[in-house]
This record gives sequence, structure tokens and C-alpha cells, in this order.
Amino acid sequence: MATPGLGPWPLRICLALAGSVLSSLQLAVLLARHYPWGGGLERLYAGIFLGLGFLVTVLLWVLLAPDRQRVVYRSGVWLLLFTPWLLWEGTRT
Repeated sequence: MATPGLGPWPLRICLALAGSVLSSLQLAVLLARHYPWGGGLERLYAGIFLGLGFLVTVLLWVLLAPDRQRVVYRSGVWLLLFTPWLLWEGTRT
């Protein structure tokens, strides 16, 4: 049974969660693979903690969007930004 007056919020929440979780996972993988300083453990910590901070920030930014089109744009822009970087192998030192 749906609550009356809920409006588009369930869709907004699903879009915000999907976009922010996927983009923060992409950022965590990028940091763990290509973080320039330190060894493997430092890169792992950077991926975990900066990815978590990014998740909370993007989730808040997406949920505060004034309409549904901006929710879709804000949740998808990070996916489009990080996806080509995941395909990049980079230079290993």
C-alpha cells in the first residue's frame, strides 16, 4: 500500500542511490588503481575513505535537486565522467 502524497520521491531516491553508489565505487577503484602516492595499503585506504565521502556528498547533492530531470543529470554525470578513466591503464612505475 503506497502512501498518498509521496509523489516522485521513491523514484528520486532510487535514482540518487544508484548513481551515487555506482559512481563512488568507480572512484574507489580508480583511486585504488591509480593513486600516485604510497603503497598498496595507502591506495586501498584512499579508495575506501574518499569513496565513502564522495558517496555521501553526491547523494546529498542529488537528493537536493529541484526536479526529476536534474536528479537524473546529477546522478548520471559522475558515471559518464569516471567510466572512460576506468578503461585507461595508465603508466605503471
